[in-house]
Amino acid sequence: MDESSEILDPVALSSETTQEKPAEKIDPPTASTTTPESLGSEITTLTEACKRAQEEPRRQFTNRFLQLIHKSEFEFGFSTPADEYVREALSTYGTFAREWINTVFMKNFDDPFVLSAILRVIAHFDYRQMEPQGMTMAAACAAHKDTDVRECCVRCFESWKAPETLSILRNISFSQDWLNDYLVGVISDLEGVANHVASH
Repeated sequence: MDESSEILDPVALSSETTQEKPAEKIDPPTASTTTPESLGSEITTLTEACKRAQEEPRRQFTNRFLQLIHKSEFEFGFSTPADEYVREALSTYGTFAREWINTVFMKNFDDPFVLSAILRVIAHFDYRQMEPQGMTMAAACAAHKDTDVRECCVRCFESWKAPETLSILRNISFSQDWLNDYLVGVISDLEGVANHVASH
């Protein structure tokens, strides 16, 4: 029989295949190839993509919000179409909506009518719904040259009834006695709220 066609003995085959083989060498895991630089680049790319996705909603919100501001009649304690529009935006876009309001606020800081309207709108919401942008906007208006804007600043803090804002209010003062008295009254009320909470 040709050697190339020889059939191996099953016993011999079994003996050969069951011999213990040396354990394979396993290389230790290597460190990830992700570097701080590449990770930073990925985060930047995601951030930019997110901003682009929000650009059109931001533009639409800004235009419509300003339209409603100029068409609405504002009075503390009464809701307006601008309030309802902001409520919908907060429900849909969350923190993005607060940023958009803040952007409108900053770009119109020289327009007392728009500033007063924005403060009147955000005063109708719970403090935490507008935190932190609402607090920042209201505080910035304490130094505005327009008296109505400064009054709206105090009215915001009065409406929010948030003792957390006392540290801000205690560092505000006005030259007009009536406005300063109003501020002192709001501070006193909030201190009462804070004491009540602390006692319970």
